[in-house]
Amino acid sequence: MEPAIIPAPTAPEPTQKGAARCGNCGARLAGPYCAACGQRQARPIRFRAVLREALHAVASLDSRFARTLVGMLLRPGKTVQAYLGGQRIRYVNPLKYVFFCTTLYVVLAAVFDAPFYRPADWQQGPGGETFAFVMRLVPYLIFAELLPSAWVQQRLFRHAGLTVAECYVAQLYVYGQAVFYVLPLALLGVGATAAGLVVIRLAGLPVLAWTLVQLYRTPVIPTFLKAVLLHALYLAVSIVVSVVAAMVFVFVTYLL
Repeated sequence: MEPAIIPAPTAPEPTQKGAARCGNCGARLAGPYCAACGQRQARPIRFRAVLREALHAVASLDSRFARTLVGMLLRPGKTVQAYLGGQRIRYVNPLKYVFFCTTLYVVLAAVFDAPFYRPADWQQGPGGETFAFVMRLVPYLIFAELLPSAWVQQRLFRHAGLTVAECYVAQLYVYGQAVFYVLPLALLGVGATAAGLVVIRLAGLPVLAWTLVQLYRTPVIPTFLKAVLLHALYLAVSIVVSVVAAMVFVFVTYLL
């Protein structure tokens, strides 16, 4: 009997560096994008290529941001529903949206010397400028302030089957959009008066109510009443958080 012939092991297929395998995760490429991590096939670094990628990233962000802004302006509930339904590339991530809106609010208010950002008389002492700077960062606490409201929203509209996280996404889009509505008023100094402060604080209510009506397809009046409850909860939490943040700063600055 002739001995069995064992085939010799074949050498691995040669691969071109940066072409056949992903330079990020090492997975084999079957096209211009990696199926494992989504990175585009690596190309030699050239000044033109770096500039092209930067312009592409800016244009992509601008288009998504504009689409999100217009969507939240004309059909907020439909926009939130589309994002929750899986259209993630078309719209800006809600966390990024709120962060950008808040940053724009803070920067423009400081650049144009909005009255409510000018240090008051009692802030002229030690740590006054630092306190004013810290208070400018208080708007970023919105990420935590919306959590209780998102939980209550999920309980009020439990029939829709949305999770607390999905309700949190809706809240982020709503109050990120509200920043654009209050920004011109704040820059004009309306927030320096009691009446103006009330207007700014209530600006998010119509956006929230309209979003909830479109998102849940519920009657207007009951949904508006629920929106009033959710907005009141958000305002209460934001006031408490702001006061606590100010007290902590005063304690750290003056007592330690």
